[in-house]
Amino acid sequence: DHVFSSSAAIRESSFAGISLQSALAMFSFPGNMAKCRKSPEKIFLTLDVYQSITELLPKIEEVFSSDSTSPLRSQIAVTLTNLGEGVISMMDEFESSISKESSKSLISGGGIHQLTRYVMNFIVFLADYSDTISEIIPKTPLSHSPDVNSSSGDVNSSSSSPLEKRIAWLILFLLCKIDAKSRLYNDVALSYLFLINNLNYVVVKVRTSSLKEILSNDWLEKHEAKVKKYVAKFEEIVWGEMMVMVAMTSFPTAEEEAEEIISRFSDRFEEAYKRQTGWVVPDPKLRDEIKVWVGLMLIPSYSEVYKKYRVGLRNNIGFAPEDIGNYLSDLYFGSGGSGTASSIHSSNSI
Repeated sequence: DHVFSSSAAIRESSFAGISLQSALAMFSFPGNMAKCRKSPEKIFLTLDVYQSITELLPKIEEVFSSDSTSPLRSQIAVTLTNLGEGVISMMDEFESSISKESSKSLISGGGIHQLTRYVMNFIVFLADYSDTISEIIPKTPLSHSPDVNSSSGDVNSSSSSPLEKRIAWLILFLLCKIDAKSRLYNDVALSYLFLINNLNYVVVKVRTSSLKEILSNDWLEKHEAKVKKYVAKFEEIVWGEMMVMVAMTSFPTAEEEAEEIISRFSDRFEEAYKRQTGWVVPDPKLRDEIKVWVGLMLIPSYSEVYKKYRVGLRNNIGFAPEDIGNYLSDLYFGSGGSGTASSIHSSNSI
């Protein structure tokens, strides 16, 4: 500027001659990179590059403002377009990879599927780029458009942002795959436990990450309610018969009747316990909520019958109420349990 201060045209021409080709080469490279094979794992690097160029754009336009450097500004616009299209293409590829996941292996104990972990961790990282992705999505036509009137209710608001719709669609796609995998279990209760664990993992990930700022409270409440619905169904399948047994039993008038109730209850409890010893609920909060609720439904009524007639009961006729609580506390830690309760064939087996 100082040397050519007397002539703006010469100054601009000289600057363009010195810098333009190098700058064009530098800013064309990211755009060319975006045209290469678009694996989902490259999306975060692509977003970093897009974000960096966008942040530098005001300064670039200030430095390269002359007509002679206009090819560079045009190149940057093309590069940003290519990067944006690359991001959308990689999101499509990510969705396709979910669709193509076809493993038939069962997760031990109804735990969290590796697909759920992979997809949700990927989406959580995507959410950290929410501002950048929100700039890209409206500018780039989608290869398909999520049904905003989906009967599932997961992607149904016309007022939702394009990013919210896209994230909700990806999660819905994941949950459909998880629902299909739940049907691989022969035990219906275990299939519900699998659904509980995986949907709860999704909900917790959303609630404890920046996804919470993208998805609506309505979305969270709807899916939390779905977890509770699955839990209620699971508890009904596994513990329902015992709950009905203790809830509908009026206090017997004969010791023989008391013995029959306690013996039958203990048989059912032992069966349920053995059935679930390898089952797992990884989330400590949810695990405790399930066990506390089951305990509240079973133990008080059973205790009243047991304590009222325990003097006349034969030895080892059934479980004492405190044993019921101990065995419940040992459940849902996975194979082998927590180790806090002894074998069910110990002091109180029937």
